[in-house]
Amino acid sequence: MALFRLDFEDGEAVIETMRGKPVWLGLAMTPDHRAKVKPQNLLTNLPLKQKA
Repeated sequence: MALFRLDFEDGEAVIETMRGKPVWLGLAMTPDHRAKVKPQNLLTNLPLKQKA
């Protein structure tokens, strides 16, 4: 259904291999036309650095 691009203003907030690169977020639809959103992916799969 949709593709979103997420850019980080603070490059120091993400892991080194992802600095300057966008994160792509997709929104999909099932065959019966229901949108599927998985917010846990945003919480657990973003390439953020671990805070010390």
